[in-house]
Amino acid sequence: MNQNQYPHGPSDEQWSGGQEPQSGGDWQQPRRPRGRGQKQVNPQAAAFASVEERAQFIRRTYTHLMGAIFGCVAMMALFMNSPAYEPVMTMMVSVNWLWILGLFIAFSWMGDIMAHRVDSKGLQYIGLLVGVGAFAIILTLPVSMAAHPHYGGGPEVLVQALLLTGITFAALTAVVFKTGQDFRILRTGLIVMSVLAFGAIAAGALFGFTLGLGFSVIMIGFSSAMIVYQTSEILHHYRTDQHVGAALGLFSSIGMLFWYILSIFMFD
Repeated sequence: MNQNQYPHGPSDEQWSGGQEPQSGGDWQQPRRPRGRGQKQVNPQAAAFASVEERAQFIRRTYTHLMGAIFGCVAMMALFMNSPAYEPVMTMMVSVNWLWILGLFIAFSWMGDIMAHRVDSKGLQYIGLLVGVGAFAIILTLPVSMAAHPHYGGGPEVLVQALLLTGITFAALTAVVFKTGQDFRILRTGLIVMSVLAFGAIAAGALFGFTLGLGFSVIMIGFSSAMIVYQTSEILHHYRTDQHVGAALGLFSSIGMLFWYILSIFMFD
């Protein structure tokens, strides 16, 4: 649920003078605004890169995204077959969930900061590893419960949740690429929603009430909006050397989408 800020992308001021970026998924190149007194645009921003650089950046981003997904699955498999699995799961179900959520947010935030450090490739990959590892641990509990016939209905529930997550992600990605629109306008609303969602989860953990099916439906909508926003940032505002951070941002949104889709199947 963490919100990324990308200081290197073109600002709204850089579109002054009546010139706007061209839209479309056909790799149209935005016109660079000109005029006296205007800020210099960052030549490394994806929106102003050449067609070849932009395509290469997008390929690297989605390659790293697939690596993060498979890496998360591998980490979960190793963790579930390790001696630490049972004591960690026992701790997660016995302590106040707010502590688990706080640790998860802290590690995710730390990983996100490192993954966006353009001055160090090593830190970028360490951040990706930290972010993916945090999701691998926190997703293990609902995945384990969903796979158990007594709690979640069995392995077929996981397959259904994975398929629906993949279809939703592919559809949202296709919309953003096809329209080519800049969805940065969603950022303020997403920040507000993140604060409200954290407050609701914290209240549930503190006062011992469940948030219910309606909350999961709302969070699926929130996760979908995050995917649209992150994909738009990849097309328009990320630097072409920020593929690791871009991949981690998308991965986090997909992980959250999967979590709440799975929770709905478990409600059923």
